[in-house]
Amino acid sequence: MIWKRQIPILIVAFIGALTLFGWFVEEPNIKAFVDDDATQWYDILASFAIILGAMNLMKMQIQKVARQKKGWPYSIVAIFGFLFAITAGFFIKGVDDSVAVWGAHVTTEGTLFKWIFDYMFTPLSATMFSLLAFFVASASYRAFRIRNFEASLLLVAGIIIMVGRVPIGSLISSWVIMYISVLALGIGVNTWKKDKKITFGVVGVGIIIVTVAGMMTGWPLDKPAIFYLPIIQEWIYYYPNVAGTRAIMIGVGLGIFATSIRYILGIEKSYIGE
Repeated sequence: MIWKRQIPILIVAFIGALTLFGWFVEEPNIKAFVDDDATQWYDILASFAIILGAMNLMKMQIQKVARQKKGWPYSIVAIFGFLFAITAGFFIKGVDDSVAVWGAHVTTEGTLFKWIFDYMFTPLSATMFSLLAFFVASASYRAFRIRNFEASLLLVAGIIIMVGRVPIGSLISSWVIMYISVLALGIGVNTWKKDKKITFGVVGVGIIIVTVAGMMTGWPLDKPAIFYLPIIQEWIYYYPNVAGTRAIMIGVGLGIFATSIRYILGIEKSYIGE
């Protein structure tokens, strides 16, 4: 029992603590372990994990074919593709006999493995990502449906980003956006006051102000810049978007730190099946 439970927990706790506190210690041997040895250990363990994952994948596909479960012909294709890629990667260097270094045939033009990557894997990957575009569009439609203020804000920001980053967005005058803003202001006033006279008054005054200002300035396409779509989308992209991204990364970092502490203290034992 001690070899299956206590010893693995002690090893994880010791290595985890050493790697964590190694970033705060200037001792040369510890820093060498953190910067070099720990990374190499990770690569070795990850390689074995990939091998085990591939073997488990083949086991599942073979069982699916043997029991003729739903979609088993696709499993035959998966098994054939796996064996073909393994053969091309480990045993066939390709048509170029000058490829003498082991592993160089993976990236050398004219080899079988490079042909598989360029003419089979890459087109299939592009097809998968192109199909994902339809799922993204469907998810965006569901997310952009106006249900509350946050959803409305998301919808407006999404439209500004999508239109402002394409060429047609730079052809839309800032004065058009100002007129739209006046109408949006009227909607807000009507929701707040629920009085048609006040709403029409605000909208009318706003349209008059925008029209007079446009006539006085000559209706420049990108002035005032605060209402020009490319400028607005750039501001949204570099300020609110970056702020949100950093907040998410801080949350992810805190989550990683909390999980690491749980492993080091022996609270988290999922890696030993508990």
